[in-house]
Amino acid sequence: MNSFAFTCAVVERLAESEQAFAALRASADLASAPEAIAMLANGHAYVLTRMGRLDEALEAINVALSLADLTPVIESFASVGSAYILLYMGRLEDSARWCERVAVTATARGEWNALLFLWMCLATGGCARAP
Repeated sequence: MNSFAFTCAVVERLAESEQAFAALRASADLASAPEAIAMLANGHAYVLTRMGRLDEALEAINVALSLADLTPVIESFASVGSAYILLYMGRLEDSARWCERVAVTATARGEWNALLFLWMCLATGGCARAP
């Protein structure tokens, strides 16, 4: 089901993707599975951002970030997500702070895949002060 949600997002079936993520998040919440909750909230935030539902996307990304202590692997990805959302909200300084945080954290951990997402954010005009 998670693969279905992401695949729908990639092929621009955003409404289906959003519905799938919402259902999966509800199941993960019932199961009290922090890693699944964080990962699904991150993916849901991505889709909500693509749909222009930025306030909801920020709420979802904050759920993922709130679980970073329990699931450290989500921290860099959710931080990039936060930078993207804040960029689209016009909150450039806040976006830049998240970009700087990702640059430091992901570099220290060798999380090159998270750095690729950060660099995409930079390439699209994100991060008012490049890290």
